[in-house]
Amino acid sequence: MDKGKRKVYLDLVRIIAIFLVIFHHTSGIKLYNQAIGLEKWIYKSITIVTNIDVPLFFMASGSVLLCKVESYKTVLCKRVKRFLIVLLLFSFSFLLLKNMLYRDYTNSVKGFLFDVFANRINGLYSYWYLYAHLGLLFMLPFMQRIAKSIGRQEFFSLLILHFVFSSFVPMISGFFERYGYSVLVSSDFSIPIATSDAFFYPLVGYYIDNNFDIKSLTRKKIMGLISITIVGIMISVSMFFRFSDFVTAIAAFILIKYFVTVGCPKIQEDKNGRIITFLGSLTFGMYLIDPFLKVLIEGKYNSFVDSFVLIRSFGWCIISMILGGTITYMLKKIPVFKQLL
Repeated sequence: MDKGKRKVYLDLVRIIAIFLVIFHHTSGIKLYNQAIGLEKWIYKSITIVTNIDVPLFFMASGSVLLCKVESYKTVLCKRVKRFLIVLLLFSFSFLLLKNMLYRDYTNSVKGFLFDVFANRINGLYSYWYLYAHLGLLFMLPFMQRIAKSIGRQEFFSLLILHFVFSSFVPMISGFFERYGYSVLVSSDFSIPIATSDAFFYPLVGYYIDNNFDIKSLTRKKIMGLISITIVGIMISVSMFFRFSDFVTAIAAFILIKYFVTVGCPKIQEDKNGRIITFLGSLTFGMYLIDPFLKVLIEGKYNSFVDSFVLIRSFGWCIISMILGGTITYMLKKIPVFKQLL
């Protein structure tokens, strides 16, 4: 998307999402393991809310990518090629850095390619999103045409299918397993568009952004949306199961768009809006560079900031975003990286 056409609310979604992504890979995400009582509930709530990180990215991507109608050749040559280059380039650079510091990778070029395609490079598991996004891109021409055909009935059917087979059935199965019963759905049964995050969330993001009148939201509807989200989070925390991720992600997406376009519409034209779109344009680079920063400085940072783990984790998110954003900005001055990032 051209810089002048960037949507402020989508970039705000990306900024919040990247913060949650980085936090998801800190020690703060597991604090509930050492806590008891009220603290345990608070830390579980934080972990549950953090799970909307990737769904928000997928929804923002769906809002942008599914508006187009592209040929398979265009998608392969323009989008798939870009992501494959990014994956190979940053994976190789990461291993080069680790070898310079620790000399812990001795595989051949062929072994490196096998490791990349299998996503088994130690320290780069967070790149799993690139693989999921590649899956979306390979199906993008089909998804673009499907998105144009989704109406209100199909949208709510999609939500119901996702709830039943991605939330309710797994939760019930987990509940019965506690008592020695096994409730399994045949592996031959599959509804990928409704249950796979890489397909479900882009369709949801596209529909909400293009077919939902954000101005129709009243204060009563907003409070209802927030109440449903809180109830879903409480159920997820009590069962400690990803029961309400999609509800929380959808609510966050809608409320962010409402805040920017209805609550504070001036932000789309003022300095704050320009700052948001600038930072939003750097979030992909922040995501790619975070593993590098972990190898280089996270250990020293953790030793220096010997304080409350949650504060230390939040602090790391801010430092990673600042450093990652700065590096991305400088890389984007180079023509090749400008196209990739």
